[in-house]
Amino acid sequence: MGYKVTLLGRARLERRLNAIPKATKELVKKDMEQIAQEIVDKMKAIVPVDTGALRDSIGWTWGRPPKGSTAFAVAKNTLGSEMTLTIYAGNEATLVRSANGRRPYLQKAWIVEFGTSRTPAQPYFRPVWKTEKKRVKSKVRSAVRKAVKATQ
Repeated sequence: MGYKVTLLGRARLERRLNAIPKATKELVKKDMEQIAQEIVDKMKAIVPVDTGALRDSIGWTWGRPPKGSTAFAVAKNTLGSEMTLTIYAGNEATLVRSANGRRPYLQKAWIVEFGTSRTPAQPYFRPVWKTEKKRVKSKVRSAVRKAVKATQ
């Protein structure tokens, strides 16, 4: 389960993106990649570390997250999977056995972020997203404008 990012004026943005050339989309993708990497770096800087496996599992990808991971943010677009960016944490190495036995494995990324009845939450995504949300939206809008101007 991840957070969904909703862009206001998405329909208008999609119409404009459909009207611009592929080169423009590639420029926007580069800027989105830079923004995603900045968020990942900030998450890695504040995540609690015991073995380092969780920290090392934090990343971003285009499309669906890797098997076994938890998607924390998904920037979706109806233009197809090439414009869907996912920030994730965890992998098969960070799965842990359930203490109560009801579920065989739980994702450590989820446990650390939200806590359990026995473990306090130690959020590493929500604080970063809360402080970066406005800046990210602004940078994406700016990237689109810059890319449109550069490819006209």
